[in-house]
Amino acid sequence: MQRAIINGVSGFAAEFVTKANAGILMEPDNESELVKACERLADNPEECKKYGRSGYEYVINNYDRETLAEKYLNIIKNIKQMADSISNLLTGSDMAFFIASKLGDIIEILTCFYGDMAKRSEVRKIGL
Repeated sequence: MQRAIINGVSGFAAEFVTKANAGILMEPDNESELVKACERLADNPEECKKYGRSGYEYVINNYDRETLAEKYLNIIKNIKQMADSISNLLTGSDMAFFIASKLGDIIEILTCFYGDMAKRSEVRKIGL
């Protein structure tokens, strides 16, 4: 659903509404501000749609499981490449081997968590 948000709380929820450009922030427990926000959205259906669409797109681009899994996998691939470089520099180092093996464990846990066979095959491609 693509709905505009009227938010009267602080913290993460307010940050989300702001970052996502998903609606209107108001002072908590302020009835007159709530009425004004409702009237504003009712009087401006295009603005209301814009907020709803923007919030929806923000969630898809930042909180979708597949998107998050891909971001995590890319971060871990980069870390593995760095660990491999360290391992090459420190041949025979138990520490470098330990780091590389733990990164493999992390990738496997993430791919199992997200349950995506494509991600598991991706893990095999990078040699873990």
